[in-house]
Amino acid sequence: MNLAEFSFIGAARRVVACALCLSLGAYPLVGYAGQNDLPTLGDPTADELWSAAKERPAGLTRTEVSELFSRNKKRREIERALSVLEDAGRLRRETRQADRGRSAEVWIPVLTPTA
Repeated sequence: MNLAEFSFIGAARRVVACALCLSLGAYPLVGYAGQNDLPTLGDPTADELWSAAKERPAGLTRTEVSELFSRNKKRREIERALSVLEDAGRLRRETRQADRGRSAEVWIPVLTPTA
């Protein structure tokens, strides 16, 4: 089995597991379990970004997000990962006005208390 086949099988298992959870009605339980314990999104960039954001409750600026990846991720990939996290309800976007200069786009983790 080559690496591409292995990756495909792993992705297929995640899709089947997700579909099974949804069909069993487990999806609504995610909100009660707390988003700190949510499973990964299956997107390495979004997962890494979420791990870093959880540790920074005040949020991450776009520059800090870029530095998280040592400025080695393309803008499109970072924007896509931010969109995935925003759509999943894990991050929210805020614009903070600076005293001088440009305003900063800040991505704040949506952390719910765990029971």
